[in-house]
Amino acid sequence: MDHSSVRKRDGLEAVMNEYGTAVKRFIYTYVKNWETAGDLSQDVFVTVYEKWETFEGRSSMKTWIFKIAANKAKDHLKSWNHRKVSLFEHSFENEKANRLSLEEEAVLKEEKQHLLSMMMEMPVKYRELLLLHFEHELSYQEISDICSLPVSTVKTRIRRGSEKLRKSYVYQERRGTGHE
Repeated sequence: MDHSSVRKRDGLEAVMNEYGTAVKRFIYTYVKNWETAGDLSQDVFVTVYEKWETFEGRSSMKTWIFKIAANKAKDHLKSWNHRKVSLFEHSFENEKANRLSLEEEAVLKEEKQHLLSMMMEMPVKYRELLLLHFEHELSYQEISDICSLPVSTVKTRIRRGSEKLRKSYVYQERRGTGHE
């Protein structure tokens, strides 16, 4: 194995350690299934490895990886296989809603889980931007690069999404339907 391959492998290992969990959680916001999110996360890092030499540094490594992740998740949602599986799983939705995986319990604390579930009900155009900004602490410019949107649109959607989330949270708390 030559020196550049060793560097590339070491670099991949470093970015997987740093961003692996965050990428999986980000993909989960699209696909709403931990197993699928795990599979797609692996695909993201395979792509990162394959395209390592094409990274030009015009954005941060984090932004580049999250853009790949967003594209993988969106491609998955467009795929025929996903639509077919979604139709099948829809019939078991109530049964699945009553169970939380161990991974979910470990990753999300009670309050954060409540907010995340509310966020998951939001349209993708708000959900993905809110998660990138608040959960992954990306700047407006980085989100703009990942989502191919003008910075002004990113700011507006984050503001509107935050307002919708706050109003929904307050409404649920007043009705007593919030988390227990």
